[in-house]
Amino acid sequence: METEKETLETSMNSGTLPHDELYRQSERLVKIKELIDVKELRWLELSELI
Repeated sequence: METEKETLETSMNSGTLPHDELYRQSERLVKIKELIDVKELRWLELSELI
C-alpha cells in the first residue's frame, strides 16, 4: 500500500494527468491513506498484546 501511495503521489504531482484521471487518482489516494491508517492502528493494538 505504501508503494501504491507513493506511485499515486508521484503521478499526481507530475502535472501531466488529465483532469478526470487526476480526480480518480486522488480518490484512490484517499482510500489508500485510510487503509494504511486502519492497518497501522491494528498493528499498534496487536503489538501492545505482546
